[in-house]
Amino acid sequence: MKPLADLVPSRQSLSRLFLAVALVVFAVAASGCVYVPISGQGDFGVRQASLFGERRIGQEFYVGDRNLARVDVYLFPSKILRSAKNAKNRKLISRTLGGKSLFVKVFALPKKTKVAELKMPVSKIRDAKMYAFVFKPVANSKKKRFYVEVQAPEVTSDLSLAVKLTSLDHYKDGQAYINGEPQADADLGFQTYIDMSFRQLVNSIGARLAADPIFVLAWAALVLVVMVLTAMAWMPSFRGRMASKAKS
Repeated sequence: MKPLADLVPSRQSLSRLFLAVALVVFAVAASGCVYVPISGQGDFGVRQASLFGERRIGQEFYVGDRNLARVDVYLFPSKILRSAKNAKNRKLISRTLGGKSLFVKVFALPKKTKVAELKMPVSKIRDAKMYAFVFKPVANSKKKRFYVEVQAPEVTSDLSLAVKLTSLDHYKDGQAYINGEPQADADLGFQTYIDMSFRQLVNSIGARLAADPIFVLAWAALVLVVMVLTAMAWMPSFRGRMASKAKS
């Protein structure tokens, strides 16, 4: 078994750890915000819904906090891009898609008031993954329902994109729509975020701690462990300095 001293992190390691934490806190404070995930559908399933022309695909969702500021949607690139066999072909196809855009609109329900409209060049959708759409925070989004809709009117059927639909209806606060028609037991592959300021983040953590005593104890234990390890790492240096002073 290794001696206890060998198990204690070095001062350099702890210093780097504290520096990294400090930099993260400073970055959040300096930027004034951080995107915090609120709700979405994690089970992306295997279904795909083609997106081209006037075809509209949407998702209704609920936001539990204020400052809704971002919606991510799981997208597939153009089907001819997916069938490209090499990088050269993909590059040529990307040029074909140049000038065409994907449009994303976000509405506040029940009146379907538009709160954001964004677009992305279709040529930038090169991989099957989540794509982020960021907009001005909606200050009064807390405990309200919204609807996100995607459309690619400039894309023809032979160049169609695709949106991922879930195979299981895990998300209970909304459902997917195709051309305004609800899709039974289906949801868009999506994730929503709020724009949380540093002050909100601190208040949120404080509220979480106050509401959950077990969580408080866990954090207190973690802080205590870090403090003990820090003290053990610095103790030899402290004793050495004290010994040197005693000799002098």
